[in-house]
Amino acid sequence: MLALAAAACAAEPADSWQRADVSPDVTQAVELDCHQRSIEAIAAATHTADVERVHAEREQYFARCMRGSGFGRR
Repeated sequence: MLALAAAACAAEPADSWQRADVSPDVTQAVELDCHQRSIEAIAAATHTADVERVHAEREQYFARCMRGSGFGRR
């Protein structure tokens, strides 16, 4: 169950992040770093009812991390 929750948090959104002054490889590296940080910062779900809440918290953390790195949504 926890692996399923982690996989859902790591799934890419429909639109992507962009920043004009960096390459796609750098963008991907920053995305991976932000995903990892969100997983480390937000505790894992211990019950099925917590999965959606944890996923939402991780997605919000990830978005803040990307925006803080100068990226915007495309």
